[in-house]
Amino acid sequence: MGFYEIAQKNLKKELLFLRETRDEMKNLPEGTIVRRDKASGPEYYIKKDGLEIYIPKDRRQMINDMKRRRILEEAESIARENIKAMERLLKKYRPLDFDEIERNLPRSYRGLDPAEPGFKPGEKVFYGRKGQHFTQSENPYMREKLVNSTYFGLKTRSKSEAIIAESLYRSGFSVYYEKKKILRDQLGRKKIVYIDFEIPLAPGFEMGWEHNGLLDDEIYLQKNIEKIQLYHLNGIYQPKNLIITADKPGGGIDSEYIDCLVQNYLVGLARMLSEAESFSEERKLFEKKIQYKW
Repeated sequence: MGFYEIAQKNLKKELLFLRETRDEMKNLPEGTIVRRDKASGPEYYIKKDGLEIYIPKDRRQMINDMKRRRILEEAESIARENIKAMERLLKKYRPLDFDEIERNLPRSYRGLDPAEPGFKPGEKVFYGRKGQHFTQSENPYMREKLVNSTYFGLKTRSKSEAIIAESLYRSGFSVYYEKKKILRDQLGRKKIVYIDFEIPLAPGFEMGWEHNGLLDDEIYLQKNIEKIQLYHLNGIYQPKNLIITADKPGGGIDSEYIDCLVQNYLVGLARMLSEAESFSEERKLFEKKIQYKW
């Protein structure tokens, strides 16, 4: 869920709260609480229209009701200001839609489309941080479906895949999209598959990522099951070197969960592998020094 959708959702919640608050306050007493401390204990009065009316101890629930009303009045004031602010924001805010941006570019720029024949499938493009790069899809199947743009230029088949790619790229990972892999089935026959994402985490270690977007389609589901089984036969499986995600039942992806997965799992794993590699190199140097001394 993007910022625009979250803001709209919060606006609806504030408007609903405002309606519910008005209904509740209709049943709460009006006026102001006045407290006077006496030797025998505090006394409470309701001040309304310039008059003060004493509230006996057996009617102290009225004090709680008036306190509740005052809290709701303050909350109503805040909600009104929030609604005005969010309405102004939503009126001016433009969702960051890279497909729309690309469509509005001059024609000479719109022609530079990585999904078109002018760009080679699997072409490596350097962009962003030093050494960070991505590759366009190597899958020849229905390349006209590569219509979703990421902010860094990768074309994907679905918006969910674009969200995953952007989360990976923001975190500093290089991204290989629909990379060709040659695997072996149970009979030892060659099978060509195109993994959704392959992310290099360390020299010689890549993490695969498959995202399932059409699980309500039985043919699609069966093909994905066969693909996961083929991965497993070739040593690619969760949690060793494969991540599997899916769209929500109603469609769409949980972008917050994807960011959490990338930041809390992949970034940590990459850091751990880097530290292990560094330790291994230090150990090799140490062993060489020992051998030299002997």
